[in-house]
Amino acid sequence: MSEFTILIPPLRDRKEDIEHLANRFLHATNAELNKNLPGFSDAGLQVLLNNDWPGNVRQLRSMVRSAVLRADDWITPSHLILGDAATEDRTSHSDNAEFNINGSSLKELVRRKTVEVERQALTEALKKTGGNKAKAARLLQIDYTTMHAKLKQYAIKIDAEQKDT
Repeated sequence: MSEFTILIPPLRDRKEDIEHLANRFLHATNAELNKNLPGFSDAGLQVLLNNDWPGNVRQLRSMVRSAVLRADDWITPSHLILGDAATEDRTSHSDNAEFNINGSSLKELVRRKTVEVERQALTEALKKTGGNKAKAARLLQIDYTTMHAKLKQYAIKIDAEQKDT
């Protein structure tokens, strides 16, 4: 039993905190990955401010970390993956054209896309961390055992290029 209860409104009700939090997460991730991204473009910041953040601060942190992984300069809307209607306009039409149902069940379609996204995320994280599996696991916010299992499951090898970058 606690003596005090502190009620903190959800992030969607504290829009004024979003920019400050996003910049803190950006600086922390820059330091972790030895990157030096200057910040968010105006359009990128607007994407953050317009989101409802159902996952609150953890979701914001995760999104910023992922964006830092993808970006080489200013973080723009194309680096911010929300998974909702706000990002649909950023999805290229060629990506949608490649999506083929072919009589597959929804479960199978989701499984295939999940495998595709996981494989891409693991590969990118390894590239960004120079092939360091422990750092890549931290970047993706998964434990090392899961990272190792996924690499084995998808037969992802750490090649010399990943170790040199």
